[in-house]
This record gives sequence, C-alpha cells and structure tokens, in this order.
Amino acid sequence: MSISTVQIHIAVSACLLGERVRYDGAQKRYPLIMKLAHEFELLPFCPEVAIGLGVPRAPVQLVTTSAGIRSRGVTDPSHDISDRLQAYAQLQCEILKSCAGLIFKSRSPSCGLGSTPLFNEQDEQTGQTNGLFAAVLRDGLPDLPMLEESALVTEEEVAVFAGRVRDYYTCFPTSLP
Repeated sequence: MSISTVQIHIAVSACLLGERVRYDGAQKRYPLIMKLAHEFELLPFCPEVAIGLGVPRAPVQLVTTSAGIRSRGVTDPSHDISDRLQAYAQLQCEILKSCAGLIFKSRSPSCGLGSTPLFNEQDEQTGQTNGLFAAVLRDGLPDLPMLEESALVTEEEVAVFAGRVRDYYTCFPTSLP
C-alpha cells in the first residue's frame, strides 16, 4: 500500500482536539493541529482519564521527593497517581507503535515535554521537566516524532512536523498498520 492510500495516525492529547478532559473540565482546542486532520488521522488520548480519574478532578503537580519525581495532588499530597500513570504509559508504548507522531499538551503533569513545572516538597517551583506519561513514551519510543502543541505556532511549523511524521512512516512501516 502506498502512503497516499493509508491513513497515517498521529496521537494527540484529547484536550487539544476540543475534548473536555482536563482537570477543570475545560478544553484547550488548538486550531493549528486541526490542519493535520486533512492528511492524518488524529487519535485522541488522555492518560489521566484513562487511569480512571474523573472530570473535573483535583489538580496534580510534579514534586521531587525522596522516591523521585511524583505526580501528587496540589491540595492533597497523599493523592499520588504516579505509579498508575507510569504503568499505563508502559502499556501505551506498544499500542502507540501504530502511530507515526505524538502531540502532547504543554505544561501538563502527565503530558508536558520539558515544560511541566517541577516543585519541591515545600511547594516551591524548582524547574521544569517532562510529564510522567510523556517521559515513559519518550524513553520507550525514542524515534517517534513527538512534540508539544506549543511547538506548533505557525503553519510552517505544522508543515515541518507533518514532514517528520511522513518520514517516520516511510522509515518504520512494519510497526504501523
């Protein structure tokens, strides 16, 4: 089958496609991403909803602890979703091999790629890091083109990402449908 007759998949944080899955019940529809729908099939995902968290839900943040970086409740630090989130991400590494690209929501404790605020146990921001879900996928699928919506500010940047997705699909067709 040629590329022109096969629908190439890009997994996208569901909130960026307009789904109301965020902790506050809002969506963050990102119109430039929708331009990719003309050529690719956009597959929504939300790891927090997938592990059983409701909408709306209490917000979480990434905290450096003696046990490493943890995703814990902002107002209730005993609410720790780290293990569930990372286990789910491990499962998704196999499933997402059918995709030729990933677009994450920036600053998300689950999905950020280098932009997620990192706090210490005194609730002081100490830097930025990857969200826990995104970190596992980055490690498990190192060649897969992935970025945050914040890297798609212009139509030219969208076109460059689309090219990376097509190139990936061409180079790794055996892992894709």
